[in-house]
Amino acid sequence: MILIQCNNKEIDINTESLRTVSELIPSFKDNHLAQGEYLSSLAINGEHIQNFNQNTILNKPLSEIQHIELRTSNSKSILLETIDDLPKYIDQLLGTINLAVKFSENDQYKLTETLLLEIIGKIDAFIQLISHIHQSLSVISDERLKSGQTIKQLEIHLLSVVKAILVAQKREDQVMLIDLLDYELKDNLTQWKIVAIPQIKKLNTI
Repeated sequence: MILIQCNNKEIDINTESLRTVSELIPSFKDNHLAQGEYLSSLAINGEHIQNFNQNTILNKPLSEIQHIELRTSNSKSILLETIDDLPKYIDQLLGTINLAVKFSENDQYKLTETLLLEIIGKIDAFIQLISHIHQSLSVISDERLKSGQTIKQLEIHLLSVVKAILVAQKREDQVMLIDLLDYELKDNLTQWKIVAIPQIKKLNTI
């Protein structure tokens, strides 16, 4: 008899009319997924399936399978996971900034320019992500107002630093560029990490 589990709990799916896993998945989605949930992972006989749509094992007869394990997620859980990953994202960005400073100090202008483009692109993505997360945690409270003010202040300062970096780069002012990267930008990103992100996390507990 096949054992079917969802999030480590056994579930009952009538498999009499189903021949393969690819036929079982739609039945699972129709009968066991709540609104806002989706199938996030699938394992068959202990083997994790990377692609739900293109895998020969999905066409394997259910009679040859002993265990199917499904995991579901919802938008909020993904959002919280993203928040938990933000400090790591900032640390990686700080590492790239340190490298850009090193290249700039050694007059390696082409490498510095390449890293600056990467840094600015990541900062833009970071600001958009933070804004989306904060809006998605739609909590009406003093804490939201507090975190909103923090985000706005840090965002305004961050954008002004990025603008100054671009000006320093255009003027080929290496002293100013290094100062902005090594102090202003790193300090701003550290404030996101130690002040803004903990405030955003606190919204989920209200």
